[in-house]
Amino acid sequence: MKAHKNIIKSLFLAAAFSAGLLLAFLFTAGACCSSRAAGPQWSFTPTVDIFLALVLNRPAIGDAGHLLITEVLYDPDESQGEVEWVEILNPTGEVVDLDTYKIGDEEALGGSEGMYIFPPGARIGVGQTVVIAKSAVEFAAAFGFDPDFEFSNTGAGVPIMLKYTAWAGGSLTLTNPGDEILLLDVFDDLVDSVSWGNSNWAFDPDAPTVPKGHSLERLPGYVDTDTAADWADQPAPSPGQVDLSPPEPTPTVGPSPTPFMGGLLISEVLYDPDGPESEAEWFEVQNTTGAPIDISGFKVGDEEIPGGSEGMYVFPEGSVLPAGDAIVVANQAVQFEVDYGWKPDYELSDTDPEVPDLAKYTAWSGGSISLSNAGDELLLIDPFDNLVDAVSWAASAWAFDPPVQDVSGGHSIERFPFGADTDTAADWRDQGSPTPGAVP
Repeated sequence: MKAHKNIIKSLFLAAAFSAGLLLAFLFTAGACCSSRAAGPQWSFTPTVDIFLALVLNRPAIGDAGHLLITEVLYDPDESQGEVEWVEILNPTGEVVDLDTYKIGDEEALGGSEGMYIFPPGARIGVGQTVVIAKSAVEFAAAFGFDPDFEFSNTGAGVPIMLKYTAWAGGSLTLTNPGDEILLLDVFDDLVDSVSWGNSNWAFDPDAPTVPKGHSLERLPGYVDTDTAADWADQPAPSPGQVDLSPPEPTPTVGPSPTPFMGGLLISEVLYDPDGPESEAEWFEVQNTTGAPIDISGFKVGDEEIPGGSEGMYVFPEGSVLPAGDAIVVANQAVQFEVDYGWKPDYELSDTDPEVPDLAKYTAWSGGSISLSNAGDELLLIDPFDNLVDAVSWAASAWAFDPPVQDVSGGHSIERFPFGADTDTAADWRDQGSPTPGAVP
């Protein structure tokens, strides 16, 4: 009897597949042979995808996409209490049954953090979002409406997520300095993830750490490049609302008439001064070519991705770096002159009217440059927002891995010899006697 059932099943599938091919042929013939201008022109390729789409009423493979994590509030303001939450978007063309999906912050099977499964009957419609809050009561107090699900049973009448102990037995607590969120499917395969701060589990570099009360948001909500570039600091968290508008072109300041052909390098950085921390910081950019370079519109900063919370500044119009020379950008010109006896070429803070200021490049980020002693990076970007050069040190391996080794307070890191650029830490040395503006 089993053999007969298999034969019948095979005949049915063969007939269905043939029907799919026939329909595909008819659509193709109609598209190829019609000369009428009115109406859309359809073209199909008779493949297994067409069989799935036409016979089983399923989208062709790759058309539907997958669920996306679109916003995370992991560091709520003190006034909001335990109001951590996560948002998921369904960008596919189908209603999705959620009751086999799991979400949590435990990245390894058998770990001690949390993984939860959606309750029976949970679904998400086409283009819809669901919000899962740590506490439904505190979420409603903060935002004025109930979340779709909650991790804790607060008695609010909101469906409760169930601990998925086959993966992990702990609870979900999002760590502010760095953590990750994972979305798993029915087979416990990874569907989507995000990591931030000091966690580069999802991607490296990780998404930026955002200030307290801000959320981390995917912008636009449908973009998924599996990089931190998909994510931005959102100062006004908006659970349940996803920005699906196309990204606007990034404005540039004074673009060069032709693409930059190279020759500019970051050549020295004092990130851990002996004096006042950020006030005494400075860095140097050198021109390794035999001709002057117009650096109007070039940017420099410690924010590695657009939309982050660190700093990016732009050189003003008329800025020119002479051939074979170096310029110094100080955090504060007044402090730099106290330390070295002469004025820097530029400054970030307006402390000396005789020294030109670099302006904040808010199209990239709105923060300030404050070079971290424990580990940070410095980027040089051209007028088209393309990366020209970068260096990272101590705990940051963003520019290269391994990074430049940490140096003692009062020392700088210096590119040596002049013009060396292998894009590795081998280009850099510990300089016990910093030499701003002097090309070795």
